[in-house]
Amino acid sequence: MKKTILLQTLLFTLLASQFSFSQPKTIAERLKWWQEARFGMFIHFGIYAIHGKGEWMRHDEKVSNEQYQPYVESFNPVDYNPKEWAKHP
Repeated sequence: MKKTILLQTLLFTLLASQFSFSQPKTIAERLKWWQEARFGMFIHFGIYAIHGKGEWMRHDEKVSNEQYQPYVESFNPVDYNPKEWAKHP
């Protein structure tokens, strides 16, 4: 676990330092860079979105299945439309 966190931190630091030196200055340049770099967005969408504490809440707060069940029962993604969310503007 510690090794994984260390590797993730190192990778993030290397990427952040790379982008900080090559990042465009104006808003138009930044938008152009973002679109050309083909970065995307990962949307966390699931039962854990109800409580707003992230997907590790059960682990971090030692929440039992019984305590988590109300979230499971109340999750009803009626407006779930990932294809619409991912459309390019």
